[in-house]
Amino acid sequence: MQVTTANGDKERDVLSALIWDDTVLSTSVSLSSQTAHLLRNDLSNYILKWAWDYYAKYQKAPGDDVRQLPIEVREKDEHLAERLVTVISSLCRPQSTNSERLVDLTTKYFEQVQIEGFVDTIQSKLLRNDTESCVQTINTFKRIST
Repeated sequence: MQVTTANGDKERDVLSALIWDDTVLSTSVSLSSQTAHLLRNDLSNYILKWAWDYYAKYQKAPGDDVRQLPIEVREKDEHLAERLVTVISSLCRPQSTNSERLVDLTTKYFEQVQIEGFVDTIQSKLLRNDTESCVQTINTFKRIST
């Protein structure tokens, strides 16, 4: 399974920046407590969570060590390992070496994903005619921030 969504290339670029750039990954760590899903794809979020754990242990981005992730999970879940191999093989070292630019692009992408999820939640509640819950959701919305 490729990391393919409407913006699959963008998500792959963001995930690649998170995997190979220390500054991008360390900035994203502060967002981990604000929302569970910074990326659209569940496998991408799984890899990101693993990268955060890696960063907590080694204080650096995993880089090529990400290729070890499928090996680590293969014993517990062969199917997940196979899916991870496909996604990880599509990642590549970012072409830009400007960490600040990569942080900006990544943060904007996270915000877009968050807002899309917010809109989906509101639309779902509206379809159920649950206007009170819609208002509560709107009033409690907090934009992610680095």
